Amino acid sequence: MQNIRRSVPFFGYHLPYLLEATRYFDATDPRDRVYALLGLTQDAYQRELKVVYKDKVDGSKEVYVKVYIKAVKCTVEIDRSLNILALQTTQKKPKGLPSWVPDFSLKHPRGSSHLLPQDLEEPQMKALLPESY
Repeated sequence: MQNIRRSVPFFGYHLPYLLEATRYFDATDPRDRVYALLGLTQDAYQRELKVVYKDKVDGSKEVYVKVYIKAVKCTVEIDRSLNILALQTTQKKPKGLPSWVPDFSLKHPRGSSHLLPQDLEEPQMKALLPESY
């Protein structure tokens, strides 16, 4: 099995697709909503988004707000697309999170994201979604 994995190139997934597919998953540290997915992303995301845990999570939302802003900016540059902005929900934003940055800390956001149907048809995304989606 390992020989098969080594012989099949894996180029990684786009971060917005992973964020959408895992939006119902929980994370003790809100930064992990982004950091935990980096190993599955394309190399460009891994080069640009460095995992930094030096700041403590003490109930302050400022720590993960920085991570979310950086993730959105990097994604727009890497993908040359604004699709990540479609993950926006209508819920109230934490202080410091700009209106254009989705709040990835929401486990069960009210409303749904606004990824376009053709985005969900991407083979990489389709493989990650539950059958009932």
